[in-house]
Amino acid sequence: MIRLLKKPEFKISVVGLNKDGLNYLEQIFLSFFFTGLSPIASGTISSILACLIYYFPLGRNFYFLIFLSLSTYLLGIKPSQKAEKFLGKDPSFVTIDEASGMWLTMASPCLLYTS
Repeated sequence: MIRLLKKPEFKISVVGLNKDGLNYLEQIFLSFFFTGLSPIASGTISSILACLIYYFPLGRNFYFLIFLSLSTYLLGIKPSQKAEKFLGKDPSFVTIDEASGMWLTMASPCLLYTS
Protein backbone atom coordinates (compact mmCIF):
# COMPACT_ATOMS: atom_id res chain seq x y z
CA MET A 1 0.00 0.00 0.00
CA ILE A 2 1.34 3.41 -0.93
CA ARG A 3 1.09 6.11 1.69
CA LEU A 4 0.82 9.66 0.53
CA LEU A 5 2.79 12.18 2.50
CA LYS A 6 0.76 14.92 4.07
CA LYS A 7 1.70 18.47 3.22
CA PRO A 8 3.71 19.89 6.15
CA GLU A 9 1.98 22.58 8.12
CA PHE A 10 3.49 25.51 9.92
CA LYS A 11 3.16 25.06 13.67
CA ILE A 12 4.27 28.59 14.46
CA SER A 13 3.13 31.73 12.71
CA VAL A 14 4.35 35.31 12.76
CA VAL A 15 0.96 36.49 14.00
CA GLY A 16 0.99 33.95 16.82
CA LEU A 17 4.47 35.03 17.88
CA ASN A 18 3.38 38.66 17.96
CA LYS A 19 0.61 37.67 20.36
CA ASP A 20 3.16 35.80 22.48
CA GLY A 21 5.16 38.99 22.92
CA LEU A 22 7.95 38.61 20.36
CA ASN A 23 8.19 41.69 18.19
CA TYR A 24 8.94 41.51 14.48
CA LEU A 25 12.68 42.24 14.77
CA GLU A 26 13.10 39.56 17.44
CA GLN A 27 11.32 37.11 15.18
CA ILE A 28 13.57 37.90 12.23
CA PHE A 29 16.68 37.60 14.39
CA LEU A 30 15.73 34.46 16.32
CA SER A 31 14.45 32.62 13.27
CA PHE A 32 17.42 33.77 11.17
CA PHE A 33 15.33 35.57 8.56
CA PHE A 34 12.30 33.31 9.12
CA THR A 35 14.10 30.07 8.19
CA GLY A 36 12.94 28.81 11.58
CA LEU A 37 9.38 28.77 10.26
CA SER A 38 10.22 26.02 7.79
CA PRO A 39 8.15 22.93 8.60
CA ILE A 40 10.96 20.61 7.54
CA ALA A 41 14.59 20.85 8.72
CA SER A 42 14.50 24.46 9.88
CA GLY A 43 17.95 24.20 11.49
CA THR A 44 19.47 22.74 8.33
CA ILE A 45 18.01 25.49 6.19
CA SER A 46 19.38 28.10 8.59
CA SER A 47 22.82 26.50 8.42
CA ILE A 48 22.76 26.50 4.62
CA LEU A 49 21.74 30.16 4.58
CA ALA A 50 24.54 30.99 7.03
CA CYS A 51 27.06 29.29 4.74
CA LEU A 52 26.21 31.70 1.94
CA ILE A 53 28.28 34.35 3.73
CA TYR A 54 31.33 32.50 2.40
CA TYR A 55 30.68 34.06 -1.01
CA PHE A 56 30.88 37.63 0.28
CA PRO A 57 34.22 39.48 0.46
CA LEU A 58 34.64 39.13 4.25
CA GLY A 59 33.18 35.62 4.33
CA ARG A 60 36.61 33.99 4.50
CA ASN A 61 38.05 36.32 7.12
CA PHE A 62 38.70 34.57 10.44
CA TYR A 63 38.14 37.64 12.60
CA PHE A 64 34.92 38.59 10.84
CA LEU A 65 33.48 35.08 11.24
CA ILE A 66 34.44 34.95 14.93
CA PHE A 67 32.92 38.40 15.47
CA LEU A 68 29.73 37.36 13.68
CA SER A 69 29.45 34.14 15.65
CA LEU A 70 30.07 35.70 19.05
CA SER A 71 27.87 38.72 18.43
CA THR A 72 24.87 36.63 17.31
CA TYR A 73 25.43 34.34 20.27
CA LEU A 74 25.53 37.19 22.78
CA LEU A 75 22.73 39.19 21.18
CA GLY A 76 20.55 36.09 21.06
CA ILE A 77 20.58 35.27 24.76
CA LYS A 78 17.81 37.61 25.97
CA PRO A 79 15.42 37.12 23.01
CA SER A 80 15.94 33.35 23.19
CA GLN A 81 15.03 33.33 26.86
CA LYS A 82 11.93 35.34 26.03
CA ALA A 83 10.94 32.90 23.26
CA GLU A 84 11.58 29.92 25.54
CA LYS A 85 9.16 31.37 28.06
CA PHE A 86 6.36 31.38 25.46
CA LEU A 87 7.24 28.38 23.29
CA GLY A 88 8.83 25.93 25.73
CA LYS A 89 12.36 24.58 25.96
CA ASP A 90 14.45 24.76 22.76
CA PRO A 91 11.75 25.81 20.27
CA SER A 92 12.41 24.78 16.67
CA PHE A 93 11.56 28.32 15.61
CA VAL A 94 14.81 29.63 17.16
CA THR A 95 17.53 28.87 14.62
CA ILE A 96 19.99 31.71 15.19
CA ASP A 97 22.13 29.27 17.19
CA GLU A 98 22.59 27.11 14.09
CA ALA A 99 23.81 30.12 12.12
CA SER A 100 26.15 31.17 14.91
CA GLY A 101 27.56 27.66 15.18
CA MET A 102 28.04 27.45 11.43
CA TRP A 103 30.03 30.68 11.37
CA LEU A 104 32.21 29.44 14.22
CA THR A 105 32.82 26.20 12.32
CA MET A 106 33.61 28.10 9.12
CA ALA A 107 36.20 30.20 10.98
CA SER A 108 38.38 27.23 11.93
CA PRO A 109 39.73 26.47 8.40
CA CYS A 110 40.52 30.18 8.04
CA LEU A 111 43.21 29.72 10.69
CA LEU A 112 44.95 27.09 8.57
CA TYR A 113 45.03 29.14 5.40
CA THR A 114 45.83 32.56 6.79
CA SER A 115 48.99 31.65 8.70
